[in-house]
Amino acid sequence: NFCLFAIFIFYTIKWHRNPSLNYSIALGILFGLISLIRPSNSVVFLFFLFYEISDINEIKKRYSLFKEKYFLIITIVLVGFLIWIPQFLYWKISTGHFFFYSYTHEKFFFNNPKILEGLFSFRKGWLLYTPMMVFALSGIFMMDSELKKLRFPIVFFVLINIYIVFSWWCWWYGGTFGQRPMIESYAILAIPLCSFVKFISEKKIFYRVAFLFTVLFFIWLNIFQTFQFEYQSLHWDGMTKELYFKQFWKLDKIENFDKYVAGPDYKKAETDGKPAPEEPNQIHDYFNGKKEIGRITFQLKAFNNKYVCADGTLNNLVLANKEKASTWETFILIKFENNECAILAYNYRFLCSELGNKNEITSTREKVGPWETFTMINLNSNFIALRANNGKYMNTDEKSLQLFANSGFIGRNEKFELIPQ
Repeated sequence: NFCLFAIFIFYTIKWHRNPSLNYSIALGILFGLISLIRPSNSVVFLFFLFYEISDINEIKKRYSLFKEKYFLIITIVLVGFLIWIPQFLYWKISTGHFFFYSYTHEKFFFNNPKILEGLFSFRKGWLLYTPMMVFALSGIFMMDSELKKLRFPIVFFVLINIYIVFSWWCWWYGGTFGQRPMIESYAILAIPLCSFVKFISEKKIFYRVAFLFTVLFFIWLNIFQTFQFEYQSLHWDGMTKELYFKQFWKLDKIENFDKYVAGPDYKKAETDGKPAPEEPNQIHDYFNGKKEIGRITFQLKAFNNKYVCADGTLNNLVLANKEKASTWETFILIKFENNECAILAYNYRFLCSELGNKNEITSTREKVGPWETFTMINLNSNFIALRANNGKYMNTDEKSLQLFANSGFIGRNEKFELIPQ
């Protein structure tokens, strides 16, 4: 995305200096790819529309230009649409619909954006974990000479982009370091960042040296915190102010690390704080005629002592890779007769043994059928095994930690610890 943004800026400059069919096709391809990879990034088109506009008169001139070059504008839009056609066809083949919202129940809450949290919070604040971008934002007001004409499109893009990014229900964007959805915008923010550097370079040596040491510290901080994240001493979604400062400058976890972690409430965030629909009403009629005889909320631990997770960032593949259990690691076990059961994940989708796709386990199905039905075998203590419709046992792959239904016996990798909640 960052690469595509940078090339899009390049061809925007080229197009406005010399509008041509070739540049229009290039912009259409780039815009199609950008919007395909992350539809909310379509906001980058604002930079093209308002490039070098700084007053009302230039807006009128831009309107006249687009009116005169309407064929080229249509070309950009048409080529961008053509890039989407393979995706439309794939959705049609897979779901029966040309358009399919693959995020299911996840959505934006534009009436309640979490802008302050997204910018400054210790959980995942953009400017807290990437403080260098403070200079980029400040540089917007230091753009001089010809760059003044870029101030309005950059400000407009940044404001709209921040609003959209932090209106997403999961404004902290899952288990990552910093705010990954902001990285694309660095291609545009590089321009005011350079303006800030130029501004400082013209000041007295004291300010230049102070700026240099500040920059070096910020670079070191980002690199060190990346290592902290890899060592899991910087929590992926549960950082707090107290934990941040206690863990600062320390690569290994502090004592009682988990005591200071405060993970987000995923269910509350998904509904913007409103009560979630009652689960029985949502799933009661989806058992394919099977009679429910009971249910429990539970978590599973695999052979590696990691929690089983229905990963919403990986197309809801099921893996055993989490040290701590939260929403994605919590399931509902729905019991049927003859030890049969179905397992409901956080997204109100049933676990499925994808017998047509390497027997991998996913949490993608709305109703219970043969592939969503498992036989539970009670082992010693709280351990269980789960047999899929193909007669194979669910197991954890040691390399990928992904769950499959492809084992012919119950061994170490086929045993799961059931932890009732």
